[in-house]
Amino acid sequence: MTPGAVELELGPLRELGRAAYRKAGLTAADADTVVEVQLAADLRGVDTHGFQRLPWYVRHLQQGRNNPTPDYRLLKESPVSVVLDADNALGQLACVRLAELTMAKGREAGLAVGVTRNSNDWGCGAYYPLMAAEQGFVAFATTTSVPTLAPFGGRTRVLGNDPMVYAVPRRSAPAIVLDMALTPVALGTVMRAQAEHQAIPEEWGFLDDQGRPTTDPSAASLFGDGDRFLDEVESMAAQVKASTPLPGAGAVYLPGEPEALRAQEALARGTIGYPPSVVAELEEMAASLGILGPAQVGGRGS
Repeated sequence: MTPGAVELELGPLRELGRAAYRKAGLTAADADTVVEVQLAADLRGVDTHGFQRLPWYVRHLQQGRNNPTPDYRLLKESPVSVVLDADNALGQLACVRLAELTMAKGREAGLAVGVTRNSNDWGCGAYYPLMAAEQGFVAFATTTSVPTLAPFGGRTRVLGNDPMVYAVPRRSAPAIVLDMALTPVALGTVMRAQAEHQAIPEEWGFLDDQGRPTTDPSAASLFGDGDRFLDEVESMAAQVKASTPLPGAGAVYLPGEPEALRAQEALARGTIGYPPSVVAELEEMAASLGILGPAQVGGRGS
């Protein structure tokens, strides 16, 4: 657990999220979906993409920046592809729906590609390929994002810090997951540091507006036998795990394994730890909506 974190119980935390999204106009089913995607991020230790963003999304819904009752439309489809117009839905809802549509195609053809338009911030990018990996698919997902990066040699933000995620199923262990962006950390981590009044390491490679370094804050019908594929995944995993650990490292981890272990530990505790700044934002949001906040749902300091 992070020192100074406030541990919030999972059950009441779910109810807080559901109540907030219902107040903001989502259906009960949609509220449940978004909450589960966000909690998955927090459980995996990617907490800059979880409940930290709950107040943001609620404000966006209240302000009309996102559509709480989207009318999804299929713009194009083929036996192996689908293009979905999400009607400005929250990104989590758009991506879950797109993943379901794409997997349905993949089950028939062995391979499928899905694209969504008029969507928004997808939050925890690993969630959607993991959905597919749990159904036996090898999955890749990526998305565009707002301009936060300067091109090589420049100092104006014109490129997005676009994430990329791969997930590969295993027979009896959590999927192998590579979840990365184009910088050492996500923008949400920088925003967290800002909220907590902490400096950021110069080696993260962020620049100020003058361009100076700153510290300021399985689809197998098509590709072969499924069992053989899983055997090969296990063989590869065993080779990685057999590597001699660095001094002091303790263990060698597969991509996504540390996050899966964090999720197991949090589920065993029944709580998730949040920085005080996130808890304060959740309290402020709850007060504005007239619902119970973290102080009333079992929060306690670690």
